[in-house]
Amino acid sequence: LWTKNRSPRSQGGPAPGGVSLQAMSTSLLIGFVGGGMMAEAMLGGLLKRGLQPDRAMVSEPVPERRKYMKDTFGVQIKESNHELCEAADVVVVAVKPQVLEAVLADLQAKASWNPKVADCLIVSIVAGKTLATYLKYLPKTRVARVM
Repeated sequence: LWTKNRSPRSQGGPAPGGVSLQAMSTSLLIGFVGGGMMAEAMLGGLLKRGLQPDRAMVSEPVPERRKYMKDTFGVQIKESNHELCEAADVVVVAVKPQVLEAVLADLQAKASWNPKVADCLIVSIVAGKTLATYLKYLPKTRVARVM
């Protein structure tokens, strides 16, 4: 019988049939659109579990928050959301629900001439927004909704 403290997952091991975060930390680039509290919590957890700071990036409109994320976590800061989507393998959208459609409209404009933006994998942690919202703007994009 395994206790919580002795399970492979509590020690950073893979989920059954999964890949460990240590293995991912050298191959995947993870980007966060939005550098607020949810992104900070997720990023902090990923870094504690072995993600290397140079494998993570954040785009954030507030200069003070960009500086905080860079200074606190040592991650890359991207000047724009589309620049982040061009570089990242996985994009976590962590913005307020009321600004999501503006963010997606901006990405849609860039996706029309940059297939890398259209092809990024998006993980949404935006509360109350459906997959249809994302697909309205980025119909060819792979999207997973977790909130």
